Amino acid sequence: MPRARAQFGLCASLLVTLAACSSGTPNATNSRGSAGTANGGSSGGSAGGSGGLDGGTGGNSAGYGGNPQAGDGSLNTAGSAGNATAGSAGTGTGVGPTPTQSVAYTGSAAAKTQAAGLLNLGQEFTVTAPSIVVRDLGFWDQGADGLVSPHAVTLFSLDKTGAGGKGTPVPGGSVTVPAGMAGEFDSGFRFAPLASPLTLQAGNYAVIAYGLNANDEFGEGGNVPLASSGVSHANYDPFQFVSTASPAYPSGGDNNEHTSASFRFDQIGPDFIRIMPLGDSITDGVGSSGGGYRIPLKKLLDDAKISFQFVGSSWDNPGSLPRDQWHHEGHPGWTIQAGTSGRAGLLDNVSNWLGAGGNRPDVILLMIGTNDVDISYDLGNAEKRLDTLVTTLLDKTYGLVPSAKLVLAQLVPIQNATEDARCATYNQSVAKVAAAHQKRGENVKLVDMHAALTAPGDFNDKLHPNDSGYVKMAKVWFDALK
Repeated sequence: MPRARAQFGLCASLLVTLAACSSGTPNATNSRGSAGTANGGSSGGSAGGSGGLDGGTGGNSAGYGGNPQAGDGSLNTAGSAGNATAGSAGTGTGVGPTPTQSVAYTGSAAAKTQAAGLLNLGQEFTVTAPSIVVRDLGFWDQGADGLVSPHAVTLFSLDKTGAGGKGTPVPGGSVTVPAGMAGEFDSGFRFAPLASPLTLQAGNYAVIAYGLNANDEFGEGGNVPLASSGVSHANYDPFQFVSTASPAYPSGGDNNEHTSASFRFDQIGPDFIRIMPLGDSITDGVGSSGGGYRIPLKKLLDDAKISFQFVGSSWDNPGSLPRDQWHHEGHPGWTIQAGTSGRAGLLDNVSNWLGAGGNRPDVILLMIGTNDVDISYDLGNAEKRLDTLVTTLLDKTYGLVPSAKLVLAQLVPIQNATEDARCATYNQSVAKVAAAHQKRGENVKLVDMHAALTAPGDFNDKLHPNDSGYVKMAKVWFDALK
């Protein structure tokens, strides 16, 4: 997910402050507001932010930092700053938290087709933060191949979520996403900007897409907003099978999750990391009571106060994970690459999960090769296949964020002496691949899962850990993430 592009003004000295922060004219060209009201001082801080700054009576001769308001400079309607020499120097030093731009709902690859009539579909959600800033609305583009026709997408405020809720259009909260490839593509959606960014206060809302037809497949599932981002999914989908246009609110709904409409917003608060668990059935959690290593890893991250979200196109086998943490890329039976193995391969499908419209993880937790070893598939070329997969995952053209990190794991033991000997040889290749990419300066970390698990007490069967084994795996991943 792309980080916010906001920039916050910070006047490093009194001279710089006088030159850059004392104008009484709002900065209408500042694409994102810089700093907000200064902490300390009279009314320091450069013009910008949501609605501009009120210079007040003390002037802004040296104040800086303060509470950033992630708005556009064009909203500086109240930015009349005081006289730069009228007050004493501000003493605030805070720059404030960095906003993170989030996509509320991300697309699922599981498509359903609406064959008859027109369909209006949406999601209900609750803003749990004091406020968020919404910048654009999106319509799902199955296949990332453009939209057949333009579609309206509209925000509503709700008196309540669930059946019987009444929706009221949010003023200025509607866009038309153009046909074709014109809308910016992000996380499975084509986005169009609002005329002006909107601040949504804490409360209940919905985002609705209009005019789906037989040419517009919609999906089941998809990532829902992470609760810690300040937006919580309401688990109710408004819909109607009629051609009522925006801004009419749909008259029906259910508790299914239809991927159709989304929005991008700025959250003000701590950054969080997007973690993609990537691999085969062990990543899926086969052999556990549900969730595999993802459940104990979540607990470790939560206890460490690390804000995160698991991402991926699969949402099966969640165990006790909350709905916003179901997602992963664990694919039972898969090999590194399909080739002549008779199995599906990660390398053949990675472009479906990453890229401009993909999940853009900050961290990928990769463990793959167990099935290659188990069926003894072309192990002489396994190192080459793994290297190609790692190279592909680190390729920024696939949309990985610039600081994305790959944690590459050596395989857990196999409960068969002959196969575990092959596993040990393969694990040497895993270490060689990691070292080669580290030598190039790439952000790859090697972890040893084989040494972390003690056979046979940590295993449910020949290949898969049990719950206690997955707890040990989670600790290894966690130490790498720290």
